[in-house]
Amino acid sequence: MAADFPRDIAEKIEARKISYGAALSLRFLDEKGRGAACAFLEELRPTSSLMKEFAQHLVDISKRDGITAGEIIDGLKDITRARGSRKIKTEKVRHALRVRRFPLLTEKENELKDAVKKLSLSQNLSLNYPENMEGKKVSLVIRFKNIEELQKSLDEIKKKANQIDGFLEIL
Repeated sequence: MAADFPRDIAEKIEARKISYGAALSLRFLDEKGRGAACAFLEELRPTSSLMKEFAQHLVDISKRDGITAGEIIDGLKDITRARGSRKIKTEKVRHALRVRRFPLLTEKENELKDAVKKLSLSQNLSLNYPENMEGKKVSLVIRFKNIEELQKSLDEIKKKANQIDGFLEIL
């Protein structure tokens, strides 16, 4: 299993310090980058699937931006050094890496979130856009206890049809 990896990565896999999935990505970094990434992942101790995701983002950002994994990790030090639970730090790191890896996608998602807020839908309604912007179909969820609540929600949807159409244009 670990024979296909550089020695430093193989040792980390065998010691169960990093996941096999993360190692598959990290093997494309130079030795210094692998060391920085492994130390970062060992310190943060994310789940195996998140470790794989973080490693892939580090490699992708490094290649795209022409910077080292260490430089990317240095930009995350404020998060990892802050007080807080490992879970919170992990989510913040995930968000920061995702924003950096997919800047246009996160910008569009933020635009959609703002548009949903501006709709000011009642608590009985929620408008959801496609995950990762894959597709053009949205879902509108209507929650009701009786026909009167349903009718009230349908009336609200009719009144806000133009605003909803504006939301759809963002997609």
